[in-house]
Amino acid sequence: MVTKDFSYRTAILSILPILAIGIFLRLYRLDAIPLGLHYDEAAHGVDALGILAGRHAVFFEANNGREPLFIYLVALSIGVLGRSPLAIRVVSAIAGIATIPATYLLVRELFRAERAKAHLLALFSSLWLSTSYWHLSFSRLGYRGILLPLLASLSFYFFLSGWRRAKEETSTWPSIVSFVLSGLFLGAAFYTYIPSRILPMVPACFALFSVLISRRSRTDAGAKAKHVRGSLGLGLLVTALACFLIFVPLGYYFLRNPDSFMQNIRDVSFLNPYYSQANPIATLAKSIAKTFGMFIFQGDMNWRHNPARRAVFDPATSVLFLIGLAISFRNLKKEPYLFTLLWFFFMFLPGALTAAGAPHSLRAIGMLPVACVLPAIGLEAAWRWMKRIAHFSWTQYSVTLLSCALFIFVGLLTYRDYFGAWPGGQELQGAFDVTFVDAVMLMNEVDDQHGVWVLPVSTLADPGSGHYVIEFLYDDHMPWHFLRVDEQSAPERLASICVEKERVYVIDWKEPILREAFLYYADPKGLLPFLLTKYGRQLETRSFTGFQLLVYELPPSPSFSLAQSLEPTEVHFGDQISLAGLAFGGAPLNDLGVPSEIEGRTLPSGKQGWVVLQWRLDATPSSDYKAAIYLVDGRGRVIGQTDKPILGNYMEPTSEWRPAQTGVDYYILPSLPVTPPGEYGIEIAVYDPATMERLPVLDEDGRMLGLSFVAGTFEVVKPLVAPTVEPDVEVVEGVIAPGIRLLGYDFPRKEVEPGSAMRVALYWQALQDIEDDYLLAVELRDGSGNIRAEQVDRPVDGTYPTTEWDEGEVLRDWHDVGVPADTPQGRYEVFLKVMKGMVSLGEASLGEVEVRGRTHYFTLPEMQYSLELMVGDEIRLLGYDLDDAEVRAGEVVWLTLYWQAVGEMDVSYTVFTHLLDGRNQIWAQKDSIPGGGSLPTTSWIEGEVIADVYDLVVDAHAPPGDYALELGMYDVATGQRLPIYDAAGELLGDRVLSEAIRVLP
Repeated sequence: MVTKDFSYRTAILSILPILAIGIFLRLYRLDAIPLGLHYDEAAHGVDALGILAGRHAVFFEANNGREPLFIYLVALSIGVLGRSPLAIRVVSAIAGIATIPATYLLVRELFRAERAKAHLLALFSSLWLSTSYWHLSFSRLGYRGILLPLLASLSFYFFLSGWRRAKEETSTWPSIVSFVLSGLFLGAAFYTYIPSRILPMVPACFALFSVLISRRSRTDAGAKAKHVRGSLGLGLLVTALACFLIFVPLGYYFLRNPDSFMQNIRDVSFLNPYYSQANPIATLAKSIAKTFGMFIFQGDMNWRHNPARRAVFDPATSVLFLIGLAISFRNLKKEPYLFTLLWFFFMFLPGALTAAGAPHSLRAIGMLPVACVLPAIGLEAAWRWMKRIAHFSWTQYSVTLLSCALFIFVGLLTYRDYFGAWPGGQELQGAFDVTFVDAVMLMNEVDDQHGVWVLPVSTLADPGSGHYVIEFLYDDHMPWHFLRVDEQSAPERLASICVEKERVYVIDWKEPILREAFLYYADPKGLLPFLLTKYGRQLETRSFTGFQLLVYELPPSPSFSLAQSLEPTEVHFGDQISLAGLAFGGAPLNDLGVPSEIEGRTLPSGKQGWVVLQWRLDATPSSDYKAAIYLVDGRGRVIGQTDKPILGNYMEPTSEWRPAQTGVDYYILPSLPVTPPGEYGIEIAVYDPATMERLPVLDEDGRMLGLSFVAGTFEVVKPLVAPTVEPDVEVVEGVIAPGIRLLGYDFPRKEVEPGSAMRVALYWQALQDIEDDYLLAVELRDGSGNIRAEQVDRPVDGTYPTTEWDEGEVLRDWHDVGVPADTPQGRYEVFLKVMKGMVSLGEASLGEVEVRGRTHYFTLPEMQYSLELMVGDEIRLLGYDLDDAEVRAGEVVWLTLYWQAVGEMDVSYTVFTHLLDGRNQIWAQKDSIPGGGSLPTTSWIEGEVIADVYDLVVDAHAPPGDYALELGMYDVATGQRLPIYDAAGELLGDRVLSEAIRVLP
């Protein structure tokens, strides 16, 4: 009796410090680590709220279906702690803590026959579990799988207890009680996680193999043996019956809903064609290797399961794990080792038989306790061996100290790897939906009784989809809605949401932290901002990591639509995509307007217009194209721009469109504040974002018209209230002529090249209605006061004279001063003069600029092919070089053109180079300002020779045959090509064709 009491006392004293370590690791900063709340965790919380509201279920079908036990425990926790990530995760932490003593009891019972080993193996196993990085990770996550190791350990403990008692005791009742408890826990395990469905195979196969082994060893003869067999048989029957009774409700559900039983298994199985790739055996072999390798080499790569991205075991534990595995196989006929290997094998299968995400430590979680038993077996064997060879007491103490040092090392390594992983990078924060948690915390802070929250959900998500993190953590003090951003249904749905609301609050999800979920929980096409900006007014934008808060004011009873109608068009961009329809409109003068103002073509300065474009795919595109919409003045200056990828309604980029597929895109087109009144064009361009090259606009015959299409014009008008401006340089004493004040100016560049334009923006304020028609002169003066460049004109390129300015009006006035190509390098001072006629009323210095020129060459080079053709009136095409006249599809044609400036030019021309087949189809092209943009024709001086290099990538699908290069120049502003003349002055057309180039097969 004393020995027995001492044994229990020893067990309790041994397990308490181990349990304390486990409690610390699982509860330390549980309210802060892990960060955020993952979608699957929040799904448990949402269903738990449903339970608290009276909606009970035996299987929860949402989120791909989940067993209920964990959810009911979470409901209990929420009832005590309230709605928070902690209320979900504390259930896992408690389950993880409880698994530690359960494992101790199990292992002690498993090896009870080997009395000298039982306590030590139980101690080592529970200590390994307590400090296990794998178990710690899932003990701090709100996943239902954490209950499986606990219930498996309890079920197996009572099963082994019943098995032992059936053999040792004459009365069957003690063993029957144990078998009943084992069956109850085994049945309860079915309510935890999918791998539990294999769990009954462990005791069943153990019983079968034990009988076979005993028969082969002839240890089952005699009356006592028959009694034992009867007790064991009855125990197994009782276990199965108790398990079945618990399983009946869930089993009945699966009987009526077989897809719920099989769907997840089919989705991740190695037999799934998506993963097997017609070779399931190789896929299975790879999955087995990865699942076993996760213990030693490469762990689960899922950030949530493995934030430190490490293997399950450290190197020392890995060695002991392999030793323990080898010892178990060597002692396979002994019941403790047989049971250990069967448990390991059957719980290894859920991870090994599934290919998705392998190695997947969550699916393998059922073998977590036994995975800690194996290194314990290895360590115990090493312990006994070292004690056996030790002849001195201090050596034996050293063995004990070495074992303690091992567990201290394992514990510290676990602490460092797990807690040191936080807060982690964007991948880890994205994996735990930190952005969604931050967003819902913001939502809980906002209180607006006249407002409504709208959260976009992509068309890729199922109708009615939302996000569990938002649903679980939002306190519902304001109305809120998930809105599927489908172009057909969203406008009407948005109108119903906004009834009797004055403001709309939108969470606009951004990349990159949400990369995995971005396309499902975002509005990449910007449908909501488009509709709310078009019909309302944006009040506020606040940026956070991963999302923006957008706040809009609404007109009474708004009605939303993309456009009332689309104007049919037929504009071809390259041979890839066409513009088939368009609509655009302006904005009201007041903050909120009526539909007639929104559909009109008037745009108050500084406000935003809208553009809707319908695209049609002409051929399978080679890139994911983007569209750029520009608002330009009469000189081509951009005063508003927006760029977006061209996407279908289901977020597919153009490379994924089907032939002849159409799609609608929509754009909010801003205008710069203090833009002067006047007519401004809307230009549309399509370009490849990888190369930034635009697709040419083609006519019906495939001839290039330019690099952009003019879709229409806006009439920009004065705003009701003059805005405040912030020029780069403010002028304090800016009244340099009666009635006008220079507020400041911008110099986009303080360095200009000869032959280019010096651009300056002047900010004016009218102090009164002005009767005089002022002229403005912007001059470039050298150190001696000589004027080296000058522009004299009325304001706004002569389109907006001062006589039309109103008192208080503020405007921006751009001036492009051409710097002659022969201007010497050096520093020059810029002056502004205001004149009445030719009389100067005042002037102001605008600071200095530096003219820095390039080297000019005048020597004629040697050329492969001489041409001597005139291009327009001021350019001579001397000839060209070809690096190779034979290429293969996908290779590069290198072309060098030699130009000579006959005179100086005010227009910057663009060179076109096209590789044409016999039917004039383009198979390679490169359009560029000479020198890749560095040698504009406006910088050429008379007699200069320019070597201009182009690389044309031949289309990978170009058929073998003879081709020719089409060469020439055009004005990008008009799309007009320059005429080509021969040496005799005879017109040859508007292009030059090179010698033949052969594309080889």
